[in-house]
Amino acid sequence: YNNTGYQEGAMLAMETATVQRWFDGYDWVVRVNPDVLILDDEWLIETMLDDGVDGIFANCQDYLVCQKNCLNSLVNSDFFAVRPMHLGPRSFSELPGPYQTAEDQATAAFREIVKEGRDRWIAGTNMQNT
Repeated sequence: YNNTGYQEGAMLAMETATVQRWFDGYDWVVRVNPDVLILDDEWLIETMLDDGVDGIFANCQDYLVCQKNCLNSLVNSDFFAVRPMHLGPRSFSELPGPYQTAEDQATAAFREIVKEGRDRWIAGTNMQNT
């Protein structure tokens, strides 16, 4: 096993999983790093049940208050939930990069969901304090 590093490893994980189609057959894919805590899941569950939502994200720039169609947001790669129908085999591996961070890569990968307004953003994550 070759540890590619912090950012590279996060990007490689999504590239490998989508290319090898690990998410096929699932309703949602939820990516959660071990240091992320979900303290109240009610909003998350309700949002996942909304047919008008294909992606749930945390914004690295959470001082920008936005709930949907957040084109200026930066997807935090530590947590996201997305319907796998938007994760084709090339959705991460063939993006027009290169990307310096997993956040830049995830933002690019989910850009169409956001453009279509099928995104929802978790409020009050206080990431600027971490």
